[in-house]
Amino acid sequence: MDTQTNYQMKLMLYNSTGTDTPGNVYLGGNVRSDFGDIRFTKSDGTTGISTP
Repeated sequence: MDTQTNYQMKLMLYNSTGTDTPGNVYLGGNVRSDFGDIRFTKSDGTTGISTP
């Protein structure tokens, strides 16, 4: 897979079970109901990225 940088990607997050597909991620109920515990990081896996 090629590395993609500097573009937006739409992700739909679901707090239920299902089959992940490109752009759709099922979290199996392992997340807060308001998704407030979701974090995005840079490629180092540690440095946080702020989201709107």
